[in-house]
Amino acid sequence: MKSIHKSVICVTVVILMLLTGCQNTNSEIEALKKENEQLRQQIEELIKEESTEEPNITIENSDNSSFNVDFDNDGSSMIFGNSEHIAEIKGASIVYSPNLNKNLLKIDFHFTNKNSESANFINDLYCNVIAYQEGIELDTPGITSEKDIYDTNNAYKNIKEAEIDVQLAFVLNNTSSDIELELGSDYYSSLITKKIVISER
Repeated sequence: MKSIHKSVICVTVVILMLLTGCQNTNSEIEALKKENEQLRQQIEELIKEESTEEPNITIENSDNSSFNVDFDNDGSSMIFGNSEHIAEIKGASIVYSPNLNKNLLKIDFHFTNKNSESANFINDLYCNVIAYQEGIELDTPGITSEKDIYDTNNAYKNIKEAEIDVQLAFVLNNTSSDIELELGSDYYSSLITKKIVISER
């Protein structure tokens, strides 16, 4: 489209130059004016078409459908915490972050605080979550959300005598090694270890 615009504009400039020439006859000038008007209309139509075209944006599905994420069926509970601060794992998936150009492990939880004192999931000592891959603790993305990919904002919301769905996201080192989750606390509450197995579909 840009090359068409350049060509039309170049022709228009040439015509305008000819119009300003002193040696053209009246009939030649009239013919050039008519041609110039036609070119002007073509330019306006091209600009109008370009402005109404939808932008050429490719939106990729954030869920990385080439991988399965399974919790090792070792019989351990998906619920952790204590009697007043309770978290339950609801699911997990691998998503792709365009912001980081990396795959993330996204885990969904349901968090309940039965206490009248406020608490938030991300800082709750009873419902602590640490993810390891090949014995190395995984980083978090550094921002709280990417649209339609993950959103950890609820994990920072204080609640009291209430419950809320939350997410956590971890930056994966690779998509072949298992992930070990440490859930809870060996000091404040019972520590549960869960293994997540990643496999290609």
